[in-house]
Amino acid sequence: MTNMELKPYFSSVNECGQRSNNEDSIIHGELAEQKGYFFVICDGVGGVAKGEVASELACEKTKEYLQNNISDSYNQDYLYNMVDFIENEFDNYTNQYPETKGMATTMALLILHLGKAIIVHIGDSRVYHIRNDKILFSTQDHSLVNELVKSGVITKKEALTHPQRNVVTRALQGKHAKPVKADVHIIDRIENLDYFFLCSDGITESIPDIQLKEILSKKWYNKMKMNAIKEKCKELSKDNYSAFLVQILFQKTELKQEQLSKSKCYEFIIKNFKKHFLF
Repeated sequence: MTNMELKPYFSSVNECGQRSNNEDSIIHGELAEQKGYFFVICDGVGGVAKGEVASELACEKTKEYLQNNISDSYNQDYLYNMVDFIENEFDNYTNQYPETKGMATTMALLILHLGKAIIVHIGDSRVYHIRNDKILFSTQDHSLVNELVKSGVITKKEALTHPQRNVVTRALQGKHAKPVKADVHIIDRIENLDYFFLCSDGITESIPDIQLKEILSKKWYNKMKMNAIKEKCKELSKDNYSAFLVQILFQKTELKQEQLSKSKCYEFIIKNFKKHFLF
């Protein structure tokens, strides 16, 4: 008997770029009890002390929470509890190391679980969902310029060169500083060969959505696509730049005889339970 198993294929980049230090952090892994996969990008807020510490701490604590707290659905409550846990960890850290008070970071998180994709977003790091060369979904930046665009004060083109384009309106920084609410988006059905692209703003400031879609739509190997993005950023970005390119692959797997026997036994028990005890 065959079963469809999710095995994502991914490429990543995490570069300092033209900055003297790298305030971006990335991490990936498997969920608790190997129930799925996760990918995280965090970008330490520029101009605030210890941005590199904030982004690394957020990545590590996200991994810790996801690998130690299993869930059947990874719903909104679970994810808000995760953010709450990370904020408490920030408070503990800044209490222990007072020189890090005020540190902050963005977050872009993708969870793949049972044919679903769960996206958690804080700040101006982004997540894109791409299928058949179309961007089906992208997160909306929590940034000053995005608020100005939405209110009609400036255009999208003007936002690209606005002097305050790097100012974020939401960031992870601990409850003692400013509690934050994450945006959560759940995609109930992902398909084979879908793509997810997670990135920090060092990439989006260099590559507009239309060019990004063109690169990701090319019939290239995924590493070639990522290399093309990397080369663009080398040339144009004045910031750190980081990304995950995740391709969804479902593979047929044969269920072992032991698994089949357990499955049939379970079906037999349920069938007879309903027959004798349900009215």
